[in-house]
Amino acid sequence: MSGFNALLLAGFGGFIGAFFRVLVGFGAGKILPTNFAYATLFVNTIGSFLMGIFLNLELPPQVKLFLIAGICGGFTTFSSFSYESLMFLQNGEILKFGLNLALNITLCIVACYLGMITFKLSH
Repeated sequence: MSGFNALLLAGFGGFIGAFFRVLVGFGAGKILPTNFAYATLFVNTIGSFLMGIFLNLELPPQVKLFLIAGICGGFTTFSSFSYESLMFLQNGEILKFGLNLALNITLCIVACYLGMITFKLSH
């Protein structure tokens, strides 16, 4: 696969992932309190679960690139997680800062592992 084709695959997947990331953000904002970074927590956890599944699928490399670097990369958001954590810290909301760190790191690692074993159990 050429470098340009790889860029197109990752870029198109990123577009799809980013679209759904914003959709989750809008949905979370309508049904959950806005005093915590729920949308970021959800997309990072869901994206980690999906990545755990995608890593175990026997697919051509270009499909994995589309799914993992593209869709998961566009859907999850470490930069938002970093910014929101920093804002909690700068605003003196130490409990929210710690909770945001602990939940994102723990849930994302657990979700990735669950995605991996879910796939293995189904095959």
